[in-house]
Amino acid sequence: MNNFRAWLDGERFHSNGMLTRDYAAGLTEFMHVAMNQESCLRSGMMFCPCPCCNNKKFIDKDLVWGHIYRDGIMSSYKIWFYHGEKDAYHVGSSSGNAPERVEESIIREEEVETVQMVHDAYRENMNSFVEHENTIISLQN
Repeated sequence: MNNFRAWLDGERFHSNGMLTRDYAAGLTEFMHVAMNQESCLRSGMMFCPCPCCNNKKFIDKDLVWGHIYRDGIMSSYKIWFYHGEKDAYHVGSSSGNAPERVEESIIREEEVETVQMVHDAYRENMNSFVEHENTIISLQN
């Protein structure tokens, strides 16, 4: 049996409602890795690996903390390739076709860059949107 990131398969909560020590340490390790990725450092956002979001929602890192505390991380998400890990880093730790995962990771990185580009463009133009909106409102009055 492979014990790599076994905390993902273990109990999350004690009977008192608190996270187990192993699970809390694992979540902290995950967030340390994820928050140090360039896209998160620039935007404060990342893909959420909770079972509900399934690495499909790109949301604020603080929301990710809440999601993974409440719902956990998908137990099958052992190599955090949406959060910067590469297959070669943990060779033999998961099954599947590595080239497909790497290709999917590259596609996700391109999606993140596209989303970030839209966010940057929106943020840069936000002042002009507000100015135009104020002009329209004053003309209507």
